[in-house]
Amino acid sequence: MIWAVSGVKRVLNPNMAIADQTLALLYSESDEGVLVEDLCDCVGASNLYNYRRTLKALHARRFVEYDTTTQTVVLSPTGKKAAESLLLS
Repeated sequence: MIWAVSGVKRVLNPNMAIADQTLALLYSESDEGVLVEDLCDCVGASNLYNYRRTLKALHARRFVEYDTTTQTVVLSPTGKKAAESLLLS
C-alpha cells in the first residue's frame, strides 16, 4: 500500500482521499513529527495552502496533532486507529 522510492513515500491507491493518504503515511512513520511540505509532496497535493486546510480538518477531528509553528504533523492514537482501518480495508 505504501511504496518508498528515492526518499519519498507514496500511497499506491490513487483513489484514496488525500486526508486518508496522509493518515496512512503518518502511520508508516515514527512518532516524531513529519514536515508538512514533505507530506504534501508524498500525497501529491497540488497546493500547499489547500493541503494545510486538510491538515486542519484532521487536527479538528483529533486524528493528528498539527503544529503550525514548527509545521509538523504527528498521528494521534485516534488517527492511528483510523489509519489501521484504512489499511485493513
